[in-house]
Amino acid sequence: MSLSRLRHDTLPTELWLEIFENLETYTIAHWHEPFQPIPGVTMEGDTRNAYRNIVLVCRDWHAWATNLLYRNVKMSSSMWAHGTDTHREHGHSVERAVLPYTATVTESPKYMPSTEVLSLYSNLKVLVRPLHRPSLFTSLRFDFDAMCPPLPSLKRLDWWNHAEASRSGGINSLTAVLAEAPNLEFLFVGVVRPNFTPFHGLGAARICLPSLRTLRLSMASALLLRHIVVRWTLPVLDHLVVDSPLAAGGMDMIWEVLGAQLSVVEFGKHVRFLIEHHLTSCLRGCPNLREIYYYLFTTLPPHAESNEEETIYPSVTSIGIHMAEIPFLEDDQDEWEHMKQHFDAFTSGMFPNLRLLRVVGMQDQVRNDERFASMHQRLRDRNCVLEISE
Repeated sequence: MSLSRLRHDTLPTELWLEIFENLETYTIAHWHEPFQPIPGVTMEGDTRNAYRNIVLVCRDWHAWATNLLYRNVKMSSSMWAHGTDTHREHGHSVERAVLPYTATVTESPKYMPSTEVLSLYSNLKVLVRPLHRPSLFTSLRFDFDAMCPPLPSLKRLDWWNHAEASRSGGINSLTAVLAEAPNLEFLFVGVVRPNFTPFHGLGAARICLPSLRTLRLSMASALLLRHIVVRWTLPVLDHLVVDSPLAAGGMDMIWEVLGAQLSVVEFGKHVRFLIEHHLTSCLRGCPNLREIYYYLFTTLPPHAESNEEETIYPSVTSIGIHMAEIPFLEDDQDEWEHMKQHFDAFTSGMFPNLRLLRVVGMQDQVRNDERFASMHQRLRDRNCVLEISE
């Protein structure tokens, strides 16, 4: 039954509000769950279509859902073509904003409407600077300085770097935005062509993010990595997500500087994790690691060097693996052998305190296979719980 066919008085107001909030396609959450897709890559259309229909049903629904209509916005030049009165009235309802680089061009020295509108979002928790896809027909110009309003309520920043835009500073510069967001808890940074895309304006300024707990990096450049480990102060950071192997030497640099404070590490789905033993390097460089997540078929299993009598990681209590299908393994037997090597590590003395193995994306044909039943039994024998989810 559709929502429009239900009477507004058939359910308590609180339940209706919960139903309405769950209609939101894009999450307002500022924390990270394992194996989430890379942020800011998929194209986002109008995020308000569902709420536009709801507010037209009846007066009660209009009153209950109007604030939700402005909860999640995608900013564009058309939003402020007729002034900022609407934003002043409903700006406090905005919790998530998608701000494309097309909305922050600096073709003239005039004050940018986008930054003025952004300053009206007093409860903004999530800001997304999505990946910009160049067009053959239009080009973006960043000829003058940009501004950035204070962002005291911001908890999450999803940032795809734009080399030309970053020259203009302000809302187009990662460091400028971070300086205005002292309460940030989650930061994603994505870089296109890391060997060629510079970060302008990093300078010598120090960045202090006293509340940042989760850092996610995708194709990070060597310049950015050096800046993070040398210039950033991250006192409570304990969760790192790496979507692809970092620039040359970058992984070792991260483990050396941040490894001791990390309790959760996640590796993304990238075949380059099959070239080197990044998982092993992580385990060695993070002595307090409790949880580790990775894609099973794109990651080499942890291993011990031949000259080491015994390799033990006693801090690890939980491991999560994603069994997404991949095209490059030659046959079924190769996949099973690869899986077995990982389970051999799980059930060896390498992880004496492993209590939970989380598996995502396992197909029924694998779950019902005798070979997997044998692996599962080995986990049970050592009192490790297997948790399977979709």
